[in-house]
Amino acid sequence: TELEKAYEFAKGRPRNEHSTRQWELILDPDQNLFGGFVERWKSQGSLSYPFIVESRRIVGEAFDAVIELESGKTQTQD
Repeated sequence: TELEKAYEFAKGRPRNEHSTRQWELILDPDQNLFGGFVERWKSQGSLSYPFIVESRRIVGEAFDAVIELESGKTQTQD
């Protein structure tokens, strides 16, 4: 729910296409990011520890990309 709110917020901001697209990728259940992780967890019931560790790294990088996009906007607007 909180991630959906963050996506909707990003989507509602002007000139925010890149961040919005990154959120869409993160949440998409057909991608290999957060949405895909949750979908796989639901379908399989449990996931291996190595898979969870690697997924955490990959999803973390995707969140870092959103942060970088947003902080880059702040710097260029100042």
